[in-house]
Amino acid sequence: MLKTYLDEWKAYPDLGKRTVCKVDAKKIFKKIKRHFKINAYVNFSPRMKDGYAFRNGKILIGTHPSLVIIAHELAHVLEYQKYGSTGHTKRFKKVMLKIVKYIRKKNYWENNIVYTMELGYEDKIESIILSYKLDKEANKISNII
Repeated sequence: MLKTYLDEWKAYPDLGKRTVCKVDAKKIFKKIKRHFKINAYVNFSPRMKDGYAFRNGKILIGTHPSLVIIAHELAHVLEYQKYGSTGHTKRFKKVMLKIVKYIRKKNYWENNIVYTMELGYEDKIESIILSYKLDKEANKISNII
């Protein structure tokens, strides 16, 4: 994990602890993109824990990103589109702070969008379905015996 992510999680603990599912992450991306006029699109990879922003506006993140990761990767794209370069500089931190202030202003975690659990919404539903199927099979086996 990047030292920058750790510094950001310490600086913004309210956003670092909150993770979202893919559906809600797309909603948040769309709202931030519209507000800041960012030309970007997001793809999700179950193998990634962090994120990566490409210069063409493509953002690759894990399936359950925290709000800090969303803000971080969008800040890279916004900085590149505004200034022609990006990195973990003071200018980047200012751009990210603007995005963080917008996320805090909109209170995304208060609007039932954000889940503060280890599993996101989709994984929780999958685990409930799986446990239901396992219980059903166990009942069939116990009825046979």
